[in-house]
Amino acid sequence: INRGGIMFSNYHRELRDNNGFQFGIETYVPIQNKIFLNTGLIFVQNRFGHQSSADSQGNIVVFSNNDIQMPIFGSFEMPIMRKFDFRFLLGIHLSYRLWTSQSVPYSEEVTGNGAYPDGGNFHYPDSRQLKRFNGGMHFGLSWEYDNYYFRLRSNSSFNNLYSSEQGMPHAFYIDLGFFPIRYLNKRKKIKFE
Repeated sequence: INRGGIMFSNYHRELRDNNGFQFGIETYVPIQNKIFLNTGLIFVQNRFGHQSSADSQGNIVVFSNNDIQMPIFGSFEMPIMRKFDFRFLLGIHLSYRLWTSQSVPYSEEVTGNGAYPDGGNFHYPDSRQLKRFNGGMHFGLSWEYDNYYFRLRSNSSFNNLYSSEQGMPHAFYIDLGFFPIRYLNKRKKIKFE
């Protein structure tokens, strides 16, 4: 699951973070003792809401950005616990926006005074004007036990959502995962021994 939104927007008072989800596959390659390079492909839905000050009903328009994300990050083991593998994660993420859906249309109160930014009230444009490619910083913490892991991680994008909005997407993630290859390798080792 994740919680995402738009940071550094001029209209941050009108914006609301929202819940989303993600699933995918990852792999890792040992670099040196206690350091691994992780990468993968993840489908991510990040959502945020916009409650326009011009809407007298206080309606919140929720946008759902559906992306394919490729994280590339280092995983550094922290010598804190013996039974649990505690790691610090640091790297980058690259993403491609597949499509964006909008929960409800804006009311005429918001859109009736002309199209933003040339005039009228601020509102997000047709999703075709949103940028496709993005990337940014990826960081977090991971706890591993046997073939399972639990992660708290975050990413902050470096590219604005579209040309007239200086705000950039960000999200906080909670991940649960399983290492199937590690599990199968252990099964094979036990069988042949």
